[in-house]
Amino acid sequence: MAMTGVEAYCVALHISPDRLDPEWFTIWYSPEADGPTQVLTDGDGRVQWTSDVGSLPTMAALHGLELAVPLAASEPAATCDVAELLYRLTQPQPGPDVDLLDDLDLLDDLVRATGHPLTNRAQSMLDEVKAAVLDGGSIASSLERSDATADEVVEGVLAALGRVLAFSDFHPAPPGPEGVVLP
Repeated sequence: MAMTGVEAYCVALHISPDRLDPEWFTIWYSPEADGPTQVLTDGDGRVQWTSDVGSLPTMAALHGLELAVPLAASEPAATCDVAELLYRLTQPQPGPDVDLLDDLDLLDDLVRATGHPLTNRAQSMLDEVKAAVLDGGSIASSLERSDATADEVVEGVLAALGRVLAFSDFHPAPPGPEGVVLP
């Protein structure tokens, strides 16, 4: 069943610290006006990703979405920068936590989209860190008030990333003119 006139956004996932740009892209959309947003999944509920941001409209069409407005392929609406998040969490002075909060929120949304939640311990730890930052605190101060360590926060982020990766399908870019997969 095709959904017509769907408002959609490009969301990116950046995993590799060796790359400056995100490696994977998917679509967030709302099937109803003012309804909750969803991530593009297949019939089995697996999140669909592509390494070619230009193929997102085709992916949308293959999954029955007729977009109301073309996706802005050059600039994702949001990027979950796991590489930067992990780097900054392991630094003695991680810097402004607001940026980290955006990445934690988007990672949490992606985990929820898989339909396979984190363990209670991992989820409560990440929720506690996000709440501390929202209350004007910092990740460091939230760790001081809890029994969680910085290593456990990193493990929580890795567990969340693992959930996203395990319950997703990744579609590489189509072959280039010489039959080589484009980066």
